[in-house]
Amino acid sequence: MAEVCSATSSSIRTTIMSPMNSWDEGHASRCFSTSSSPTIRARCAHQSESTLSSAAPSSSMASKSSRGEGSSMGAPTSRGISLYSLSSEGRIRIPDETQSLLRRWPRASSTSRLGTLRCRITFMARGRPERFTMTAEFPTPGLWLIGLGPGDLGHMTERAMSVARRCKKRYLEGYTALLPKDQEERLEELVGPWKRLMRPSVENPEDLLEEAREGSIALLVVGDPMQATTHIDLEARCAERGVGFEVVPGMSATSLAVSLSGLQSYRFGRQVTLPYAYGDCLVTSPLELIDANYVSGLHSIVLLDLDPTGMGIDPPQPMQPAEAVAMLERMVSRLVEEQGERESLAVPVGEWDGILLSDIGTVDQRVIAGHLGDLSEVQGGFIHTLILPAEMGVNEREAFERRVVG
Repeated sequence: MAEVCSATSSSIRTTIMSPMNSWDEGHASRCFSTSSSPTIRARCAHQSESTLSSAAPSSSMASKSSRGEGSSMGAPTSRGISLYSLSSEGRIRIPDETQSLLRRWPRASSTSRLGTLRCRITFMARGRPERFTMTAEFPTPGLWLIGLGPGDLGHMTERAMSVARRCKKRYLEGYTALLPKDQEERLEELVGPWKRLMRPSVENPEDLLEEAREGSIALLVVGDPMQATTHIDLEARCAERGVGFEVVPGMSATSLAVSLSGLQSYRFGRQVTLPYAYGDCLVTSPLELIDANYVSGLHSIVLLDLDPTGMGIDPPQPMQPAEAVAMLERMVSRLVEEQGERESLAVPVGEWDGILLSDIGTVDQRVIAGHLGDLSEVQGGFIHTLILPAEMGVNEREAFERRVVG
């Protein structure tokens, strides 16, 4: 974002940003004023704008310089600020140690000798829609992916609700994640009327993108919108067709699962989805990822499949813990049959440590640790996630034991 200020003269004040400071988004502002000496305007995140001048100081200003650079009015020190100015030839000039560099604190525009400045903010969107503002009747045309958070709509952010309410049309994506029935019933009162969108319409989104070209379309996604490759593909398609695309993030169910597990977040490896077997087709790649994480000393988050048909059309049937453990046992047998014995898979699946997280983010949330054989007997719950730990540290093992039931 660039700020452009216009007045009556062509002399230039140049802002030079330094990576050593917390600048306002790393962008610079050019101001045109009646001043004859080039000056530098530096802005730090914790204070108002200050002006650094390379011109000779007045006697009144010189008397203040004895306090040292940055000692007045809580100004930052000069460390990390690039104190450059422009020479008469237009080149950057670095002042030597004999030159005085003083701060001149800006006055209100009504008392400034430059008079009132008219400023204009220009957004560099590069084909993307403008940022949503609360004063707009509708967000700008485009596809708005809005995260609902996991499970309970109480996790939905205020901005997510505001943007969703003001979009011209709303769709609830029902393919990659699910919203509990009682929360679906609440959704309309929070954001307005909506329709469900299933896999065919999400993976072949021509109609959706045509709607988004003409108006603001909200695609409501449980959890965080960009956790699924399906939604990353939507971004690419919008870019190809010149359709606006924006994301309003939501709390991710996977980050919540890590927090609830009691395990160290930096020790998690690649995330795995455990699919249903389709006919005689039994893939072993999920098990190979789990094993690779384990051998590397990394824990695995295992998301259980939602659709036994794989079509994404019928009402979902989330995989239950017993089905997940049985699927892992089948995968181990198939992998050993095809590739031979592995030391890391020598322990029977039923004796593996695991953490079962059911309906996380809802009032029915449960977190239970134990051997997979015991977890497979747990009844109830709607949507489940497994965490398969690698070798645990002392603190992790203690947290694991606190979650063991019975």
